[in-house]
Amino acid sequence: MFEILLKSSISFDKVFIRVNSCRVLSYSDEIVELIDNVWEAALKQAKNENRRIWNGESLRLDDWEYNDDALILDVSPVNFKDRFCREKLHDEMVLQGRNFIGAGLAIGTLLQTCDGYYIFGILGDSTMNFSKISLIGGIVDDCNMTEGRALEQELIREIQEETGIVRSLISESNIIGLIKGNKGSRVILCHTLLDIDKLQCQHLFEEGSDHEMDRLIYIEKAKLKSFLEQGEKMLPIVSNFIDN
Repeated sequence: MFEILLKSSISFDKVFIRVNSCRVLSYSDEIVELIDNVWEAALKQAKNENRRIWNGESLRLDDWEYNDDALILDVSPVNFKDRFCREKLHDEMVLQGRNFIGAGLAIGTLLQTCDGYYIFGILGDSTMNFSKISLIGGIVDDCNMTEGRALEQELIREIQEETGIVRSLISESNIIGLIKGNKGSRVILCHTLLDIDKLQCQHLFEEGSDHEMDRLIYIEKAKLKSFLEQGEKMLPIVSNFIDN
């Protein structure tokens, strides 16, 4: 079940990150075998369907606190195999009464054009993902970041890769919440305002994205809450961050 952990407007300057690079996830032989089986199945599926699957390092959220308008994130590195398999095995482990929270950290944004449209991506068939319609964003994989501005740069990189929109076209961006995913992930939710309109965004997408997204969809502000409420996976809980 998705859950709002934090709902507040926070500047990236007020985010502080503590990385525990020595933390290592350990498993019993039984869990190692389960993880290996899930991963082998994922690799086979990716190969058969000609999809990309990546096993680099990213970050998991070990703990967090919010006081005096500052957000402190305690994180540690985890490879994609571990976070992917933990999410896949989450429900099975919960039924067995086991604590098997992956807590893989991601960042996503409500990306707004200057003429009042919100941008979402339709994921291509080449990526391994749990949902089809997605916020613009991705997993947090800079394992050396220590400050909020580095987290902002991570978001900007995702925006450019998925839409073609570069930093100079962003008017402002800030964190608006933290969400717990239904498989144990943690998502930093942001709002990003652009200096360009819908038509300019579409042109940049066609010219300069990495094509992880098949296409972009644009939702008018008046229809945004309804769109989110009727969406899949995490989108309905994001609707709680939209004013009526």
